[in-house]
Amino acid sequence: MAKIGYIRKVEKITLHLIRHAKSSWDNPVLADIERPLNQRGKRSCRVIAPKIVELGCDFQQVIASNAIRAQQTIEGIANSLPNIQLQWHTKTQLYTFNASALLAYLQSLELHSSNLVVIGHNPALTDLCNYLTGSDIDNIPTAGYAQLTSIGPISWQDLTRNSFALCHFIKPKDFKTN
Repeated sequence: MAKIGYIRKVEKITLHLIRHAKSSWDNPVLADIERPLNQRGKRSCRVIAPKIVELGCDFQQVIASNAIRAQQTIEGIANSLPNIQLQWHTKTQLYTFNASALLAYLQSLELHSSNLVVIGHNPALTDLCNYLTGSDIDNIPTAGYAQLTSIGPISWQDLTRNSFALCHFIKPKDFKTN
């Protein structure tokens, strides 16, 4: 795995937010972090993966929560994209439901890439998306995808309110056939 390095300001940052797919509540003994995907979640990964690529996501720099459902989401997406060599870093800091904690983590990154895919949880992802873009999305649903692009030159350390535009927001339900 390549080392994540530091970058100053770039012309544009694109942040790809993916909420984990639908998880199972069948086993009440499992801790929240241990819950796996259910069948609907697995199907959603297959549906949403090619749509995300069509919108320009190359999956070159991916970080995912250490929760089982987040790991299985990125695995499901990877398995649905056989022509892409998809690799990711697992980050315990992404197992958060708090947008401020997620923002602080992103601001602490020293990235070479101006593109980043984050697989995480709500309400952190929805709140972060709304904070960065000034949007009023009620909910990024399970396996939902939001693509944010910086409005001007920016560094990861300078992420701030209204510094991004919401370019795309899709969910598996938009593409499912009967």
